[in-house]
Formats: sequence, structure tokens, C-alpha cells
Amino acid sequence: MTKRLIVTGAAGFIGSSLSDSLLSNGSYVLGIDNFDPYYDKDLKVRNIEHALKCPRFQFMPGDIRDSDFIDSCFSDFKPDVIVHLAAKAGVRPSLSDPELYLDVNVMGTLNILEMMKKNNIRKMIFASSSSVMEITGRSRFQRLTMLIFLYHLMLHPRKQESSYAILTTICIIWTYSVCVFLLYMARGSVLILPFTNL
Repeated sequence: MTKRLIVTGAAGFIGSSLSDSLLSNGSYVLGIDNFDPYYDKDLKVRNIEHALKCPRFQFMPGDIRDSDFIDSCFSDFKPDVIVHLAAKAGVRPSLSDPELYLDVNVMGTLNILEMMKKNNIRKMIFASSSSVMEITGRSRFQRLTMLIFLYHLMLHPRKQESSYAILTTICIIWTYSVCVFLLYMARGSVLILPFTNL
């Protein structure tokens, strides 16, 4: 069965490599990226040049925090799976502007989840990070309650929490099927990703 996937962060190195791999397997892909200036826009445009030549690839520039935009993408494209790679990158810069990183990485992820719920999309592949910090400080995927998360956030509003923690909570409450993986030192001219058989 041909899959329809939305890839957020599609113009990044990993997102574009994954999109190319999915397209080579016959899938339909809608890529989303806001061309955040942390990485050079020209480089990101080059990243998706190959995918743009494929008729099964669509690209929508936009922000994952924009509910109307995401809702429109989901309802028009009707994906089977969301691959959520979009995030505000950089550990050091996050220390100087923690609110922005919290807004993009946590609230942006929550917005994706809300739109998945609204459009009855139940499958997500989510990229965490080698620098991820969970609420509990443990490395295992855990069952957390929203109450604990919100309480912790109220106590430490400036602390950099991971979208991984909020994702864990929401997925258990809403019974999503989710695969979370960590990325370490992803580099090179070609990235081969093993999870293209979804």
C-alpha cells in the first residue's frame, strides 16, 4: 500500500534525505519547513531540489506553530503518517532565548499533535536529540501525566524541557502509535535511513 507522509523539517539534511528515500520507495510526501535562519536557506533549498523534481512530492513553506497552516496541510494532503523532524536547533543559542525554543520545540510539537487529533491521524515518527532532557532525567520512554508536566513547567518556566516529554504524555492519553528516536552526529552527503518501511 502506498503511504502518504508529511515530513516536517523537510528542507534540513535529515528531512530532505528521508524525503528522497521515501519517494524512491513510491510514497507520496508533503514536506514542511520554515527555513529557520539557524542554517543557510540556500543550503536548504539545494537539499530539496531532487525531491521537487518528483511529482509525488509537494512542499509547503510554513511554521509548525501556525495551527491554521498545519490544519490545512493535514486536511488537504490526508497523510497516513507524520514524520516530525522540525525543531529550533542549537543547544547554546537556546540558553540565550529559552522562550523561543520552548515555543517552537514544545508548543510546535503540541500543535502538530493537536492537528493530528483533529484530523484523525494516529501515526508519528518523532526525532528527539542527543541533548534531550526529560522531566525525570531518565533515558527510557516513560508514562507521564499531563498534570506532572504542567506542574513542573509552572515551577520551572524557563527550564528547557524536551518536546519528548510532552509527546510521551499526549501519546498515552490520545493512544497514538509513535516511534521516537534519538539523532547523534548526523553528517555526510547522503543519509540512509532504515525506517522507510512504515
